[in-house]
Amino acid sequence: MINNAIAGDYKIVVDYFNDNVQKISGPTILKATIITNYGKINEESKTKIYKLDESEGELEIGTLHF
Repeated sequence: MINNAIAGDYKIVVDYFNDNVQKISGPTILKATIITNYGKINEESKTKIYKLDESEGELEIGTLHF
C-alpha cells in the first residue's frame, strides 16, 4: 500500500523465477488484484490471471498514476 507516493507513473512488475522442474500440475498461475482509491467512494478493483510459462523474466501487470 502506498499512501504518500511521489507524483508520477509507476509500473507494477512481477519477476518470475522458474525452478526448471517439470510440473504435473502445469505452468504457474498468478492471480493479481489491483485496488485503486482504496477505502474511498470511487474505489476500483481489477483482477487478472496470468499464465507464467516462460523460464524466467519480468511481466508488467499494470500501472498506477499518482
